[in-house]
Amino acid sequence: MTDILISTEQLVVGRGGMALTQPLDLSLARGTIWQLTGPNGVGKTSLLRVLAGLLPALLGELRHGFGGPAETVRAFDPFWMAQIGWLAVQPGLKPGPTVAEHLRRTARLAGLPAVADDALLARWGLTPLRDRPVQYLSQGQRRRVDLARLCQQDRPIWVLDEPTVTLDADARDALMTALGEHRERGGLTVLASHEVLPLDDIRMLDLAVAA
Repeated sequence: MTDILISTEQLVVGRGGMALTQPLDLSLARGTIWQLTGPNGVGKTSLLRVLAGLLPALLGELRHGFGGPAETVRAFDPFWMAQIGWLAVQPGLKPGPTVAEHLRRTARLAGLPAVADDALLARWGLTPLRDRPVQYLSQGQRRRVDLARLCQQDRPIWVLDEPTVTLDADARDALMTALGEHRERGGLTVLASHEVLPLDDIRMLDLAVAA
């Protein structure tokens, strides 16, 4: 595995066949946090979805650096998607199961013991909510469950769309800690946010300028 986990060559992303970005040549290394900025409609979410393997690019190449020389990534490639911790703007929780049941299921799918980690619940302020079905949670509480699941999966690349949305001050602090720890472990984070995050050494990519 090289230090460059994601690279692009003349990558163009869009919506409905219409280009949203100019060609992008990126080299995103282990142990870094990249923040996409720019006004609505400039292509931040579309670029995140392409990087996460959830959307094909209009043009250009997306490559990964796992296992030797850079290899091309295709949309929905199972190997690539297994490297990605994806956080969408809207919570991705199926109604019915409780908070603890969602964490147990995430652990099982990640090949971990199927338990709801007490320390993880406490970290995200979810201990009092562990037995509550997720449809009865607020938006901010659901966001915390999604972030707990992200940490539980322990994927090397995090792709996060507006991760601070609906979070209270304590949850925001927990997120900043998690982002810093992921970077220290050699993880790569690419995120979109309309606000400046209180973390040192964030690499900025303004898509309005890139366009």
